[in-house]
Amino acid sequence: MNVKISCNIDLYRQHEIFPKDYLFLPRVGEKIMVRKEYFNYCEINSIPKVLSIVEIVHSENGVSIEIYPTKEQLKAYKGFKC
Repeated sequence: MNVKISCNIDLYRQHEIFPKDYLFLPRVGEKIMVRKEYFNYCEINSIPKVLSIVEIVHSENGVSIEIYPTKEQLKAYKGFKC
């Protein structure tokens, strides 16, 4: 199954930062962590490593997952702007 993860925050869109393969399709409310090799990238750019799934859209082309940081994450990462 083709899974596309999208986020409206530019720092996440610049790279293939999230995993491509999933054993199970995630659900709204669950969280997705960046790939291990991007942990330092997140720390340098002061962005969360884990984002919440807010929307899932199924289509004939696969599944599109929209992710976004929670309000608590935004407060914890001072200076982080959406």
